[in-house]
Amino acid sequence: MPAFLYDRTFEGLLCALFDAYSRKDFPDVLLAAGDVLPLPAMRTHRVLTSRDRAIRVWKGLAGKLSPNALHSLAYAWLGEEEGGDIRLLRCMRKVFDSRGSPETDLGDFLAVFRLARKVNREAHRLQGFARFQKTAQGVYFAAVEPRYDLLPLLAPHFAARFPDQQWILYDVGRRYGLFCDKGAYRDITLAAGCLRQNRLEDGLLADGEKIFQTLWKSYCQALTIQERLNPKLQSRCLPRRYWPYLTEMAESAQISS
Repeated sequence: MPAFLYDRTFEGLLCALFDAYSRKDFPDVLLAAGDVLPLPAMRTHRVLTSRDRAIRVWKGLAGKLSPNALHSLAYAWLGEEEGGDIRLLRCMRKVFDSRGSPETDLGDFLAVFRLARKVNREAHRLQGFARFQKTAQGVYFAAVEPRYDLLPLLAPHFAARFPDQQWILYDVGRRYGLFCDKGAYRDITLAAGCLRQNRLEDGLLADGEKIFQTLWKSYCQALTIQERLNPKLQSRCLPRRYWPYLTEMAESAQISS
């Protein structure tokens, strides 16, 4: 009963599959370095992540799967489902071992497709729900708190939308962000105290930013027809977990909480 230890990255997972075929020994368990073995007597193998090997595996998958199925594997990884890594490894093994179309498998692949749809749906929502604030340094900043690890999916959208601007997309729950400078990305973390109630401290904002936020709230209020308010429909189309991060909804989120 082998266990593979890897770095909990998608590239590391692809390398784990590469090692499994090389060793002709497939893992029953995938663990991170330092995790406790379920059974002390289990055989272990440490996977060394190699970009070249990961690319070889990915190209092999691309040759056997449709683009939709290939994307679903990556999206399901971002879903961070418990036990999802070993399920993905089993799916990828079926792709290489199958003579027919593994996409019709109603076991592991169905679960992968379902999770990928959920990840894609939330990414699409946040493309419209993210609200940017302008900082004193001229960088635009947006805080989000998605259920899934969506920054890798959101970044290309905003890079295309704001090609000539510097911006930061920050995942509050996972405590990391992406800084984009004209299409070039790098990971960042924020120092403690930069955020207050899920938004940047006023002292970090550009002159006039608070005025623009107030004007935006007034504009949204002016468009509201009180007689046509439908709270149930609003909550279904705009889930309440997004409200604290929306300029026009932040005060309502504080009242409801």
